[in-house]
Amino acid sequence: MTPSHDHQHAESCVAAVPLFARLSPRQQAEVASMARPLRVERGEWIVRAGQSSPRLLVVHEGLVKVGRTAEDGREATLRLLGPGDVEGESGFLTGTRPENDCVALDAERTRHRGH
Repeated sequence: MTPSHDHQHAESCVAAVPLFARLSPRQQAEVASMARPLRVERGEWIVRAGQSSPRLLVVHEGLVKVGRTAEDGREATLRLLGPGDVEGESGFLTGTRPENDCVALDAERTRHRGH
């Protein structure tokens, strides 16, 4: 992808997210300029609970499992995220570490903004 195409793609991704839908086009472009594309494969960890760098995750394509792992190793799925869904708003805004894991269920493209 060329940088300009990637930037336009980021803007369309931001505009599709309800959290950013009411922003002006200029504000959406500013948010998009902070996005970094992340391509992941099925089974790949996107966010791990407790990691030191909270992220705002915006799913562009594919499916992401949000869950927690108990001390005994049992996994619990909390929700599934699809295109336009967002995870990590609280940690991104407050700087707290994420409480949940995010794992790709399909090969996908996501955008995240590191804190």
